[in-house]
Amino acid sequence: DTQLARMAKLVEDAQNGKAAAQRLADRISAVFVPVVIALALATLGFWIGNGAGPTAAFTAAVAVLIIACPCALGLATPTALMVGTGRGAQLGILIKGPEVLESTRRADTIVLDKTGTVTTGRMTLLAVHTAAGRGPR
Repeated sequence: DTQLARMAKLVEDAQNGKAAAQRLADRISAVFVPVVIALALATLGFWIGNGAGPTAAFTAAVAVLIIACPCALGLATPTALMVGTGRGAQLGILIKGPEVLESTRRADTIVLDKTGTVTTGRMTLLAVHTAAGRGPR
């Protein structure tokens, strides 16, 4: 297992995960889609019941489906997260998951070391060098 393979797996896992916004969109779509279909069928029945021809009734029902289409809601969030993690990988930024990408919207400062990497976030002391004639206190 090489470092490159681990990095590729990390990007793949990030693109397969679901962020909170994506889970919310999925929950809303799960309720919204059946309601819209019911409204379209009700529209079809209403138009036919009021004497409109089948063509006009069908057109009105399709108009309800088109106007209320949740495609943008269901597709925009995962697409944006996938593009974000993919573009980050192209730029050398490994994002562990969509929830990490989503949480960066609250960040106003990012501190990098001299090589431009962010590691564990914990500083460690490697050595203490004292001036001549002085000992550690």
